[in-house]
Amino acid sequence: MSAYAKSYPVGAGISSLNVDALWGAAGGDRTPLYVRGVPTGPTSPLALAITTANGALCAGLSYRTAAFTAEEITRIEGDIRRRIDALA
Repeated sequence: MSAYAKSYPVGAGISSLNVDALWGAAGGDRTPLYVRGVPTGPTSPLALAITTANGALCAGLSYRTAAFTAEEITRIEGDIRRRIDALA
């Protein structure tokens, strides 16, 4: 299995964080706006960070410019936005 992982790296990583749940569990009054970034790794040239905080959803993309062009990222972002909108 390790040979497979080395030969076929993951295309994208997703990192999600529900700040509302964490803040409430810690005894916080009002959840602050929370924006974060995530790094790409050697096996994941694209990372998507999804954060919910204070009733809002924030999403950010980090990518390696050697793996994706700005135009490709714009298309990926548009597709993600359409999928999120379809959930509502």
